[in-house]
Order: sequence, then structure tokens, then C-alpha cells
Amino acid sequence: MNEAIFPLLGPLLVVAVALPASALAAKAVLFALSRLEPRTGLPQQSALRYALIVASSAAPLAWFLSAGLHQAESGERLIICAAHGAHGGVNLEAIGFSMVLSALIVGLALPILLRERGRPRAAAPSADSALQLRRIDELLAGRPALHALRGMVAVDDACATPIATAGVVAPRVLLRTSFARALDDEALCAALHHELEHLRGQDPLRYFLVRWALAVNPLGRVLLRDELARWVLARELHCDRAAVVCGASAPALAQALVSAARPPPREPQPALGAAHADAIRLRVGLLLAYADRRPHATAQPWSLRPAVAFLGFVLVLVLPHHASTLPLDTIHRLSERAVARLAGH
Repeated sequence: MNEAIFPLLGPLLVVAVALPASALAAKAVLFALSRLEPRTGLPQQSALRYALIVASSAAPLAWFLSAGLHQAESGERLIICAAHGAHGGVNLEAIGFSMVLSALIVGLALPILLRERGRPRAAAPSADSALQLRRIDELLAGRPALHALRGMVAVDDACATPIATAGVVAPRVLLRTSFARALDDEALCAALHHELEHLRGQDPLRYFLVRWALAVNPLGRVLLRDELARWVLARELHCDRAAVVCGASAPALAQALVSAARPPPREPQPALGAAHADAIRLRVGLLLAYADRRPHATAQPWSLRPAVAFLGFVLVLVLPHHASTLPLDTIHRLSERAVARLAGH
């Protein structure tokens, strides 16, 4: 029975102890960052905020998984290991820990992925939705700036949101029939411009990753909820501005935003109306300001952010193989002590 204690209880302690500690550290850094931001009401450092939210869960999980695999492959004994290694020096406890932790990660991510892929599709489109889809196809065909959306828009009477970009593997734009019908051509094209910017920014994938990071970290979901809202607002403001730069009418986009306004959903989505009332007022105010002074496209130099993020992730994976695995030993010690206390009672 001792051999099963650490593989089963260890991953639970990682979620209950290590991840909350990481979330607290991320919250402290983000709080300090917010104190340094100018008092403009506009969220700054969006990329850094997003990286810290995701890394607060992804980095500890990657480290513990890599450390478990390292101990399994090297046959190293944990300092306080009560179980014996298998013949040939293979550490069965470390293998079991890595397998259970991997299953936990996949199990928490799978429902989110299935929900993204399982967006309802109208089996038999209504005459109204078919009419609106034909209208949208004609608008896309006549506007070169929106050609990238051809074949990627669906209209459904029962769409859960007025308009949203959904799908991690094959993202597309979903519109509610009544929402499309309520907008004139200019406002509808402006809304589609906004969603195109979400697609260009790979926001469906970004939202999936951040939802998974907070799903696997219950305390982190509470601590980082406001920080996530600030990042969502920053993305919406960016897509509003980029849509206007690419040819959308700023007043028309403001009209579409007001039409789509609703109470915030349970989970953040890259949707035109996914915002609180104060955020909607801020976005509408900026869009009306853009109508008087159109924003200019800014040069986007080649960014090192993806490379830095990749190298950081690789470093987290490699570090346990070249340094102490003390945190993993600590989790092992805690699991055995917890069971010993329970057995003593």
C-alpha cells in the first residue's frame, strides 16, 4: 500500500499546495506591475500579464512532471522514499506519480477542448439564418479586407452569444441570426473586422490555454480572476483598434458593440460583447474618439516573445535533470506524513 501513497496523493498535493503558492507569487508580481502602470484606465503589459497567468500553472506542472520522469529514468531514490525501486533501478513511485499527474492535466484540459470543438451547429438552418449567411458571404466577397473570413462564418438561430470567435483546432466566427439581422451592413462588417483580429491573434488558442491554466488551479482562478479580466479587456481594445485601422467604421463598430452588450458570460470568450458595462463604455468612448482621429497602423517589429516563452518552457523541463528535485521530495514527504497521521488516528 505504501507504494501507492505518493503516486496518488502527490499530484493532489501539487494542485493543493504548489499551484496555489505559484498563483500567489504571480498575483504579487501582477499587483506590483499594476502599481507601475500609468493612471490612464487602459491596461498595459498585456503580453506579460497573460504569460504570468498561464505560467503560474503551466510552469509548476511542467517542472513536477519533468522531475518525476527524471527520477523514474535515472532510478534515483527520493530522500525519504519508503518504497523500494523495481529491479533494474527503475523508480516505480516516480513513474506512477508522473502518470497520475499527466492524467490530471489531460483530464482538466479535455472538457475545455471538447466544449470548444462541440459548439452547436444547426443541423437544418432556418430560412432566416440562410438568408443572413448569404448576406454575409456577399459582404465578404465585396470587401478585400475581409476575404480571410470567407468560409469561416456560421449563422445559427440558437447561437449562445451574439457573435464570437470559437474553436481551437478549426476556429470560426459564430453569429446569432437575430444579431446579424439587427445590424446594417456597415455595422455587421465592423463586427466581422473585430472577430478577424481575434483570429489573426490566435485568441481562441490563447483563451483555451488560460482557461486550462485556471481550471487546474482552483485558488489561482480566484486570485487571478481580476488579472484575467484586465487581459481580456486589453485584447478587446486591441482588436477594436486594429479593426478600425484595417477599414472598419469606428461608429459602426460601436453600434455593433452596444447591440451585442450583455452580462458577462461564465467563462471569458473572444467575443465582441464579452465585457462588463464599464469596459463597454470605455470601448465605445475610444471608438467614438477614433471616428474623429483615426488611429494609425504601428510598425510591428519582429518579436522575441514566442522564442523567449519557448526557451523558458524548455528551461523548466530541463532544470530538474540538472538540479535538485527538492520540491518533489517535499511533496513526497508531505504525502507520507499525511497518511501516517491519518493511520495514527
